[in-house]
Amino acid sequence: MTRFTQIQFLRNVLAPSMMIAALAAGCVADEAAAPAAPALETAARSDVNEARNKDLVHRYHVDVWEEGNLDHAWQYLGQGFTSHATVTTLPPGQQVGPDFLAQFWTGFPDLYSHQEALIGDGDLVTIRWAITGTHTGTFFGVAPTGRPIQISGMDVLRVADDKIVEHWGGVADQMDDFLAQIGATSR
Repeated sequence: MTRFTQIQFLRNVLAPSMMIAALAAGCVADEAAAPAAPALETAARSDVNEARNKDLVHRYHVDVWEEGNLDHAWQYLGQGFTSHATVTTLPPGQQVGPDFLAQFWTGFPDLYSHQEALIGDGDLVTIRWAITGTHTGTFFGVAPTGRPIQISGMDVLRVADDKIVEHWGGVADQMDDFLAQIGATSR
């Protein structure tokens, strides 16, 4: 075989054969790495859990906050539920007690909470909400003023075993706004 024929042979026969072999080797390597299906199953399970967690928080918000069924709250909360929310402002002589949530419907009988966004990430669900109402009842010792309120905020909730078990944020963080809008404090 002459040098020219050898070069043509390499270019026309061996080079394409080597490329095919390399591609085939790559395919084999990809197939060997294919047992990533369990990772896909785990991701799918995670998506299902996130969707279930978001649905739980949505149902809780509608039932308890939109419809005002405060007595239903414990259906959604798990054993040992913990809230990390801290009320920093209350009128003089007032305390946070077991009637904390009920105070909102007493003070604002037309209270309405609208869910604006719901975001899930693993066992955490964040809900952004907006509350409107009219101060026509006593709210933490503040006599009715007839003033409208409009408050927005967010809650972060941790879900375990299909129950809400931990909470951060919420209306407790917005007490300054509630009280300022009804004239009980200045901002």
